[in-house]
Amino acid sequence: MLDLKQIVDSATLAVDNDLIRMAEELKNVKGKTDRELYICRLGSALAGSLPVIDIEVALRAGGCDQNYLWPRLAFVRADANKAHATLMSGGSINFGNSALVDDMIPRGGLGRWIVAGKEWQADVPMVPVSIRPPSLLGYNILFEPVWQQSIPRIADPYLLKGVVGEYYQVVASWDVTELEIKAMRAARI
Repeated sequence: MLDLKQIVDSATLAVDNDLIRMAEELKNVKGKTDRELYICRLGSALAGSLPVIDIEVALRAGGCDQNYLWPRLAFVRADANKAHATLMSGGSINFGNSALVDDMIPRGGLGRWIVAGKEWQADVPMVPVSIRPPSLLGYNILFEPVWQQSIPRIADPYLLKGVVGEYYQVVASWDVTELEIKAMRAARI
């Protein structure tokens, strides 16, 4: 089992006061370029109280299993029931049901897959009511999946909110309870 907290910590961006200051200066500029919008969103997130992670760094740190058959982490939209991962020939992963559905991540890949093009599927943990935002739109979950099993063995999932590009704020983490596993079982009958 992975230490997902350690992985998230290693992918957390340091506060960049210059970027925050630049974002503040750009705040009232009209007609911002795409690059300026990117700087504003990332700078604003870094100035906030929630940590911001680089999802590509986290996925690369999670790596793949010892036989290069599947990724050890999944990254999907928070409202998805299933995680889908398609292994690409360059070592990247196309995660279906994620905000990056058209992107191959991480750039540079995780290594060479034994069977490129292989698709994996796993159950996605439900976000507990106690930390669930009113709408899951714009949120993703990073977790250690059990690929191709119908009943999840999920530990320490993280609820992430998109900032910009590959950067996400860490909103919350939780342990999946037996009650939640029973509820997922019942909902998928």
